[in-house]
Amino acid sequence: MTLERRTFLKSLLSIGGAGILPWKALASITSQKHTPLIKDPHKVLHLHPQFEYSIVQKIGDHMSDKLSAPGVPDGMGCFLGTGEQVILMRNHEINYYQWHLAGAGPFKLGAHFPGGVTRLVWDEKKRYLVDSRQTLKNTLRNCAGGISPWGWLSCEETLKFGHGHVYLCPTDRNDCMNTQIINSYGRMNHEAVCIDPRNNYAYLSEDRDDSCFYRFVPKNKNKPFIGKLQALVIKGEKKFRTYSKFDAKKTYQVEWVDLDNQDKDDLRFQGQKLGAAVFKRGEGIFFHSNQVYFCCTTGGPIEKGQVFCYSPDKEEIDLVVQSEDHKTLNMPDNICLSPNGDLVMAEDGGDCHIRVLTNSGKLITLAQNVNIRNEIAGVCFSPSGKTLFCNLQHEGITVALHGPFHRLQHL
Repeated sequence: MTLERRTFLKSLLSIGGAGILPWKALASITSQKHTPLIKDPHKVLHLHPQFEYSIVQKIGDHMSDKLSAPGVPDGMGCFLGTGEQVILMRNHEINYYQWHLAGAGPFKLGAHFPGGVTRLVWDEKKRYLVDSRQTLKNTLRNCAGGISPWGWLSCEETLKFGHGHVYLCPTDRNDCMNTQIINSYGRMNHEAVCIDPRNNYAYLSEDRDDSCFYRFVPKNKNKPFIGKLQALVIKGEKKFRTYSKFDAKKTYQVEWVDLDNQDKDDLRFQGQKLGAAVFKRGEGIFFHSNQVYFCCTTGGPIEKGQVFCYSPDKEEIDLVVQSEDHKTLNMPDNICLSPNGDLVMAEDGGDCHIRVLTNSGKLITLAQNVNIRNEIAGVCFSPSGKTLFCNLQHEGITVALHGPFHRLQHL
């Protein structure tokens, strides 16, 4: 078994004990009371009273490869390292005109484009950064991605200059070698991806107002990048508008249509011509307990967000939650699940909080960016489930949160 596969399965096991979450009746959230956050005197992150944070890295910090840490940190995935160490793979959503945010050198050396990925090694017990360095360069707008048995999957959220790919980044490399473009996952405005380890099916989201929800089906589990790309269809419905027509009280049966995986931005048009459902800004995605959870940032009746749950075994889809009050939940973007299966949502709207929907139906405000209206991104747990990492994107800061994640439902 490869290192990546062991760490991937360890990550799933650390959050896999809660079973299917009883959220169907919770689909509409209106205003709820929240425990007031403790104001941060250091002006980084306001936190729930029972939590604290450590700074992992800031833009401009010197890295181990003698380069400086780039800005615009976005999606992240955490893998098991050695001893008490974990490996944090971090995307940088740097656009083609943002060379000034690429740091002093890291993505400039031999690169025509300023995006990429950095690899950080964090000592979870001692809470300090052991190592950090560049691991992918010459890309654009590396937004979110996903953990996989083969390493970190980094997604480009742009099609400019021939981009719009998913890249495989091994977690055990200390340089920029051996990154692989996965052309079979399609070329689109990629957001995120997750893998079902039982069959290596990939599920992919697309950040567009008229996006589809995709899966890649390998012909052979042991050859995971050879197969067919498909789009989800609501059975009996053509181009079903999930953002306005999805009934929270219903479970919908789904089927899939095959796409012609060409190197151009027409996959959603192909799918919808064949009846594929339309989702509004597909973003964060996460695999948990044989279910696929994914977020649509501007879906729902007030366009402030929806989270869906797709069951591969039953070929069904449910609405987990949607916002009906922007003060309670405002444009959830990146998502993950806690050690006990609580849904963690980083907001990309309003005052930019981290919200948690517990599996008992309680909504908790865990944190808020001190610089309100600046996005929080990259939420992910360490394999132990003891640390939640996140990025303050516009500030260029990566943070580790510590606290009683095992009992969020009791806060």
